[in-house]
Amino acid sequence: MKNIFYLTVTLFFLFSCEPRSDYDYIVINKCEEAIKVSYIASIFPSKESTVLIGANTQNLIFSIPTIESSVNINDNRVDTRFVSLIITKGQDTSQVNYLDNNLWTAEKISTNKAIFYLTVNPEDFE
Repeated sequence: MKNIFYLTVTLFFLFSCEPRSDYDYIVINKCEEAIKVSYIASIFPSKESTVLIGANTQNLIFSIPTIESSVNINDNRVDTRFVSLIITKGQDTSQVNYLDNNLWTAEKISTNKAIFYLTVNPEDFE
C-alpha cells in the first residue's frame, strides 16, 4: 500500500509541473567607457531598474522565466518585455530606440533557454 502511495505522489509531481522557459537579456558594451542601462520591464511597470556595464564588457540586465513548453525566439519580442530602455554614457544619452527588435540578436541555447543580445557601440552616442 505504501508503494502505491509513493508511486501516486511521484506521478503527481512529475506530471503536474508547469513547463518553464527562461529568457535572458544581455547588453554588450563596445564603448571605452562604462554605460548605464535604465529600463522598465513590462511585468514591473512602476519600477525602474538600472544596470552599470563596464567598458568593453557585457552584463545580464534582465531575466524572465515563463510558463512555456519551449522557447520561441521568433515570437518573443523585446518590445513586449520592456516599457522603456535608455542607455547613457557619462552625460550623453543615446537616441537609439533599443526597443527595436531588429537591434537584438537571439540565440536559442536549449529547448527551455534563450538569450537576447544587444550591442551598444560608441556611434550610438554621436
